[in-house]
This record gives sequence, C-alpha cells and structure tokens, in this order.
Amino acid sequence: MEGIRRVWGRSLARVVQKGWWIVPLVLLAGVWFLWSERSRSHSDAVPVSAAVETELLAGRGPGAPSSRTIAVDVKGAVQTPGVYQLPPGSRVKEALDAAGGALESAELRGINLAAKLEDGAMVVVPVKPSAATEAGNSSLSREGLRGGQAGPAGQTAGTPVGSGPTAPASGGMVHINSGSVEDIDRLPGIGRSKAEAIVQYRLEHGPFSSVDRLEDVPGIGPKLVERIRPQVDLQ
Repeated sequence: MEGIRRVWGRSLARVVQKGWWIVPLVLLAGVWFLWSERSRSHSDAVPVSAAVETELLAGRGPGAPSSRTIAVDVKGAVQTPGVYQLPPGSRVKEALDAAGGALESAELRGINLAAKLEDGAMVVVPVKPSAATEAGNSSLSREGLRGGQAGPAGQTAGTPVGSGPTAPASGGMVHINSGSVEDIDRLPGIGRSKAEAIVQYRLEHGPFSSVDRLEDVPGIGPKLVERIRPQVDLQ
C-alpha cells in the first residue's frame, strides 16, 4: 500500500512539473462553454406556431386581410357624379372631394360634411332653392308661350302655380331624395329639426325607396307621412 502511494505521488509530481494538468482543465472549460451556449439558444428560440400567430395578429402573416375600401355613390350637384372607392371611416366631405367637389349651385347647408360613411352609402347633393326655382320658372315660361296664353311670370291664364289644395306654399313637389333642408322645411308639419333629420337619415342610409320609409326618421309618424304624401316624390 505504501508503495502505491509513493508511485501515485511521483506521477502527480511529474504531471504538475510538465504542465499536463492544464489539459483536463481546458477540456472542462470547453464543455462548460458549449453547454452554456446551447442553453442560451434554447431560451431565445420562439416556437414556430407562436411566431406565426404573432404575425397574423399583427397583420403581417399570409392570411392577414388586405386593406379594404368602401364604395360610395355620389350624386347631385357635384363635378363628377359616380361610385368612388374610399378608405373605411371616410367622411362625407372626402366623398365630395373624390367627385371633384360641389358645384356652385350646390346646397351644402343641410349636409353634415363630417358624417361617417358606410359601404354602399349614397351621398346626394341638392341644388340651392334659388337655382331650382329659376329652372322651374324657365320651364313654366316655355310652357306658357307654347299654350299661347302666357300670364305674368310665364304662367298660363287660370292655372297659377301652387293653387292646388295639396301643393306646397312655394309650388311644386318636394323631392325627399334630393331636396335641401329648406325645401323639405316647406312641407306642412315639418319644421327645421325634422327636415334636418330627414336629410341626415338620407345621408346615412341612402335614398328613400318609398314615402312610407319616412316613418323610419326619428320624430316622423304615420299621420305626418299621410299628410305630406301628396306633396312629395322620390326624386
């Protein structure tokens, strides 16, 4: 036993003298470095499914929806009426700008330019009452001349405009799909607030498909609709 101890002691002394003890130390250091790098790479890795889910939620993945648009039909007193594609959340003013802007004869006082538009909405820009009146008077003058009995202001004798029992005070039918707030306000029982409500409802939901649809406007009931029915049309 004593001999084994002497042999081991001499071998250990020889290793220390020659520097062989450095070799296993270097090997241990290398193993520790490789193990730590591998652990770090595993901790930084993101599962593929989680990465794909993150991209989809952020709108960058292959299945993410592309930016969509809404279709808006612009009619009436604008430069270029037509259907225009606008970004979601667009306002009435942006629809008018897309149509080249409103004409000088356009009546914008009854239009809420800040109202948001939905897909499939229709924006109808009415003509100012003065412009519509001038056009109507011109037409009446031509009719009176053709009849050969033109009276004052181009009216034919015995048939004054607006004399009928159901005609509005200023004459003619009121166009609920294109008339301005001032036009609609002329109807009996329709005040300024109801006229504005009709125009606002028209801008948000499109033109009225029938006179009965006026009942959908807040503040307008069946009795009032029947009262104004003979005096309105769907133009």
